Amino acid sequence: MKRILKKTVKFFLPRRIRTAYVLMGSDYTFQRRGAGRLNTIADLIRYSFGRRFFYPSVQVTGLAAARQFKSMALRLSFSRVLTAPYFYPLDPKLLRIIPAGVQGIASLTLDYAKVLTLDLNALCGKLRNNDDDFSLSVVETIDAIDVVRKRGMRYYRKRNEVLAGYLDRLMDTTPASFHEALQKILFFNALLWMNRQRHIGLGRLDMVLWPYLKRDLDAGRVTLAEARDMVKDFIVALGSHTRYKSVGLAGDTGQVILLSGTDRNGEYIENELTGMFLSVITELNIPDPKLIMRVCDRTSPELWSKAVDCLAKGNGSPLLANEPKIETLMRQFGYQAEDVIDFGTSACWEPLIIGKSFDQNNCTENLNMPDIIVGMLNDGAFDTYEDFEKTYLLKLRSEAMRIAGNARHIRFDYAPMQSIWMDGCVENLRDIGQGGAKYNYHGFLCVGLPNAVNSLLNIRKYVYEDALITYDELRKVLQDNYTGNEDLRQKLLNGNPEKFGLGSDTVLSLSDKIMRTVSEVFGQTTINGGKVKVGFSSPAYLEEGRRTGATPDGREAYMPFATHISPVSKDIDLAEIVDFAAQLHYDGNKINGNVVDFILSEQFVAQKEKFIKILQVAFRKGVYEMQLNVLNAEQLIAAKADPNLYPGLVVRVWGFSAYFNDLPEAYKDLLIERALNYAS
Repeated sequence: MKRILKKTVKFFLPRRIRTAYVLMGSDYTFQRRGAGRLNTIADLIRYSFGRRFFYPSVQVTGLAAARQFKSMALRLSFSRVLTAPYFYPLDPKLLRIIPAGVQGIASLTLDYAKVLTLDLNALCGKLRNNDDDFSLSVVETIDAIDVVRKRGMRYYRKRNEVLAGYLDRLMDTTPASFHEALQKILFFNALLWMNRQRHIGLGRLDMVLWPYLKRDLDAGRVTLAEARDMVKDFIVALGSHTRYKSVGLAGDTGQVILLSGTDRNGEYIENELTGMFLSVITELNIPDPKLIMRVCDRTSPELWSKAVDCLAKGNGSPLLANEPKIETLMRQFGYQAEDVIDFGTSACWEPLIIGKSFDQNNCTENLNMPDIIVGMLNDGAFDTYEDFEKTYLLKLRSEAMRIAGNARHIRFDYAPMQSIWMDGCVENLRDIGQGGAKYNYHGFLCVGLPNAVNSLLNIRKYVYEDALITYDELRKVLQDNYTGNEDLRQKLLNGNPEKFGLGSDTVLSLSDKIMRTVSEVFGQTTINGGKVKVGFSSPAYLEEGRRTGATPDGREAYMPFATHISPVSKDIDLAEIVDFAAQLHYDGNKINGNVVDFILSEQFVAQKEKFIKILQVAFRKGVYEMQLNVLNAEQLIAAKADPNLYPGLVVRVWGFSAYFNDLPEAYKDLLIERALNYAS
């Protein structure tokens, strides 16, 4: 009956309405109303007729994708795009529909140095006489780019001669000034979003843009104050369509700017632009775009200070990445030494090579580690803890094998525009989505490692060693979701001296054993023929928690898991968790993002010198990445009760930041709970 009803609805509803219904499931507005549920028919009609959908052809090819883009270029409305002070040709009412059965492309970063210098007219001439799909798609895409460029020139000819001049030179000329370079990046960034790629990174902009600014400064054409105003307008332009760009939650755009770090000549990059980006984000205190700072022993005290000032604003920027640690592990995994210098991240924190990687680092089902323990407790008792742990690792291996088996072959979308600037694609005449890039190392993510470790430690201590509770009693307590057993739940949460985040040999050994088990399974699999990575930081901590019953670490049923590599217990401080995280082993393929996530109080961060020293020591010891959220619990509680009190309050969510008022209630509650627990 359900199948007949479904077919009937499909037959009678216009395609536009059906498309709108599907897309609304990922629209941030309707996520806030209840996980994508439709409230009224009016919502559906308003969504449907307020947008224009560009459908794919029957054949799924690069040329078909390029033709969709060209149709959009012809219909772009200048009344809906940002036209001042920069031209940002993104029309949020035009939506490219990805073909059914095809996975969209996300979380990539182009080399914007190449974007600024590549002669598109020459490339078009080189490929125009070819008859393969890749060449045809690139030529059609360049033609579509030229359509937008010419339309922009006509618009600006009598409005802004400077921007008209930039557009006149855009296809085949390297920018002559810092301002022109900013405009060129914005132009192509907007068109990438129009192609419905998601989580589009921005790369190492302080390194890419510095030659243009230095030339202008040396020639006296611009002052640092004027350049800062240009950067500020640039940042505002990137954030002008945050909600359109977001995936599910407002702010989850993947627009990441990387700062500082070593270049290909071994020189350390820390210039006027590095500090300028930090100071602008500090001043604006907006959630998008985000910053990531590559840190090492050469990071100056002045840059550390500016980074802490930015973090103190509570916007979650910058995320800190351990440059020497990540580069070493990426080389060991298989990336070439000359390429790891230009590592970036896929949206949140998963490393890839800028301009060379089609690494889809979060394109599969997450591995839920605590859920396996819940299932085991319902299966029956074990004679010893050793038997329990051994069985857990076997089941963990089996679940990882199931997930890996389902992901061996993924059919990705075509992306001819991104392929233009991605190393390997033009050389191989192959689209980025079809394996054309130099690197195609996709990734798996695991969720709930801290909960799984603490659950196992509690079972060993309280069931098998201390005999505080029997196996059957624990199972019953969990099935009842700790009803009438709050004292026991608190003991499981905080009573065990052995817990995730404290660096005892026992805890470290168990954590590494679990990580190694997963790593071995994924190390034996491939996705589309390429080897894969695994990471132990996942944005699915709330989603996966919603489908998992109560766990022996004291977590209640359907509540969120611990976020990334963070403590479950409120008794563990920042110095302890970073010391613990630095001792975990991230070798082999365990490089797909391993973030220490911690909430700090404003008072703690105010002790700037002490705070900076803790961070410096943490990265020297070997912490992989660190994400810090500076929150005021009382402020969050007040903002939830009355959103009008703090309309501009920004918080870090997972790998992105967002306005607190834009978050669903579950995320607000989790941030408040964590702020109360850890920011004391």
